[in-house]
Amino acid sequence: MLDKIVLLGHATAGKTSLIQQFTERTYRRTYSPTVEDFYTQVVKFPDGLFRAVEIIDTCGGDDFPAMRSLRIKQGTMFIVVYALDDMHSFREATKYCNMIKTCRKNADVPILFAANKLDNVEKRIITSEMALDMARKLNCPHVEVSARWNLNVQGMFDMILSMKLAVRKESTVQPRNDKVTRPRFDCLSETKSPVQDRGKFPIQRSNTYHGFSQETIARAKQHTKRQNSVELK
Repeated sequence: MLDKIVLLGHATAGKTSLIQQFTERTYRRTYSPTVEDFYTQVVKFPDGLFRAVEIIDTCGGDDFPAMRSLRIKQGTMFIVVYALDDMHSFREATKYCNMIKTCRKNADVPILFAANKLDNVEKRIITSEMALDMARKLNCPHVEVSARWNLNVQGMFDMILSMKLAVRKESTVQPRNDKVTRPRFDCLSETKSPVQDRGKFPIQRSNTYHGFSQETIARAKQHTKRQNSVELK
């Protein structure tokens, strides 16, 4: 199953422009409302492996709440976008972040809080301090980008992929159980371990004679004893 990067945000926050800049390296000045679009892209994860992901551009209005709820349930990564020159989009973004956390409370899903339109800094309303303070409350990383200038767009997607990879590594780490006692196998002992136990526990080798017969080991020990007595003389 493909990983799904879901972009949420107000209608004019620039979600579609960010996706098109990332996938096609293009920017369109005309605005066209999005109902829902899908983009399949092969991306390089921070571990060096290439994987196909599905990028979902959701509707920014309240016309299709059921569709948006479905994508929140299906998504494996989320980028919540607001425009730094639009206070309403900022409030909507915080609402979407809380919506994801409420809906996916039992799942550790990466959420990135992204401020678009950094090129429109002269009309900026949401300051970096306001955004970082909200990001801390939401417990989400924050990034500032510009779809128009293609500024930090690649970095934004790299960040969400890094977050996903970190979650994936954490989920594969086996918890340590100190109460389990692992038997020690003595390679010199004549008692053989049961066949069914092989491979379950690491064999701790007590010396360099591992794998030889008892007769060979006895001769080797006798030889070592004679060598030591000669060196003492």
